Amino acid sequence: RLGGSVSLPDLDLQPEQRAFADIELDDDGRVRRGLLMMWDAAGQVHFSLPLQLVLHYLKREQINLEPDPADEHGVMLGDGVLKRFKTNDGAYLNADDGGYQILMDFGLANASLEQVSLSQVLDERVDPAMLEGRIVLFGMVASSTNDRHETPLSYGWNASGAMEGIKLHAQLADQMLRIAYGVSGPVTVPATSLVLLVAGVLALMGALLGIVPGNLSTQTWVFLGSVFSLLTLSVVAFHWRLWWPGVYWALVFAGAFL
Repeated sequence: RLGGSVSLPDLDLQPEQRAFADIELDDDGRVRRGLLMMWDAAGQVHFSLPLQLVLHYLKREQINLEPDPADEHGVMLGDGVLKRFKTNDGAYLNADDGGYQILMDFGLANASLEQVSLSQVLDERVDPAMLEGRIVLFGMVASSTNDRHETPLSYGWNASGAMEGIKLHAQLADQMLRIAYGVSGPVTVPATSLVLLVAGVLALMGALLGIVPGNLSTQTWVFLGSVFSLLTLSVVAFHWRLWWPGVYWALVFAGAFL
């Protein structure tokens, strides 16, 4: 899946010198998932550019991908787990989970992405100490390249706008490094059974609120406050790398109330 297959270029490169740079888009055109690995028809695994860079960076510390003892289909990197995305995780329904994907947390602020131009490099105006011991990516950020993508951070409070492909790769590499060093954990989602249980409870509460006699103004304020709380919960939870389907729960509650 993930579109049609393409033939690998005939290049005399070792596997650790090759990587793909595919970016996975959701149906609304936004990027929320990072693609780390894909398998070809022969069963050969291929790594993405961010993963390949991270593995090279961690090689000096003898950190590599290891099987996840808690998930036969998952892998660990250093001290953390690269939690594999599944088709119905979070608010997704029958999403394409081909290859090995993870949910992105966009924990690297735009202000933390140091950037220098090619002319600065050619004119030797870049301090070598700035690059030492760091992952460096070369790419284009000009709007004419048509390589800008919407993310969950593109709109709303403190919006950062569309993000260039090279910065998305940097975000994903940074996330994997934080996981490997135990600085942060993976984005986690509640089990489907828990999501459905909470939805059922909210549906019952919404129906009771709508049919129980009472002051209409009070009921309206309770309804609005409940919906606001559910939406706020999903936003706050995401900052703790928990993807709670607040919008889905709010819709269930509202539908039962109305």
